Amino acid sequence: MNYKHLILVTVFLMFISGINYPQTNKQNPGNTVQYNFKTDRLILTGKKEISSSREHTSEDEAGGYVFFAIAYLANPIMSVEINGKLRWGWTKEISLGFGELGQYRTSVEYTYLDREHSKNMIRAATKYDFLLRSKINKKRDPVKTSVLTLGGGYFTDFDKYGFFPELSYGYSFRDSRWLIYPYMKLRYTFVSNAPDLADFSFGLIFGFGNPFADYPHKSVKKKKQQNLFFEFTTE
Repeated sequence: MNYKHLILVTVFLMFISGINYPQTNKQNPGNTVQYNFKTDRLILTGKKEISSSREHTSEDEAGGYVFFAIAYLANPIMSVEINGKLRWGWTKEISLGFGELGQYRTSVEYTYLDREHSKNMIRAATKYDFLLRSKINKKRDPVKTSVLTLGGGYFTDFDKYGFFPELSYGYSFRDSRWLIYPYMKLRYTFVSNAPDLADFSFGLIFGFGNPFADYPHKSVKKKKQQNLFFEFTTE
């Protein structure tokens, strides 16, 4: 299997891992749930029975969630040189946000690749997060929304240097202090005097939201704290 086939198989497995297939129990048709729809609410009626097969399914699902949670924390990366060499490694990014909801971000990323030389890489980038949720309640803490990120920056492995564009997609949790951003990322690096690099990675970005912004919920929290202090001092 060449590296192109390996890339296709890896991406295919990652996407189908998020699909939940319906489970049926043909041996015991009595374990069913009936759905009665009304205009103002949804009423569920039926027997609350859990079969042994369902218990095994729940254990398998829990194991899958644990596996992908560990994978996201490890931030695996697959990098392919244009000459056909495939490398595996791990990467970790930290960022600082600016703007009303921290959409403008600067980031630093460290990558380790399993190769013969120049295993350590550093990337510095600027990015913009397109918040895809149509209606965002800025008073909510934290703000939760799916995100499409465009960015680019500078690359070096301490022997060569280059520049790269990148595209990421994920779901972010952000407030005035922190950013938590599970993502999938595609990137192409133009390397000076060496083969270019294309890489795919997925993982978890930890960063700072925008500690300089005056969020609406920050003002509400501050006012509540002031009121509590005033009530305490006047008693």
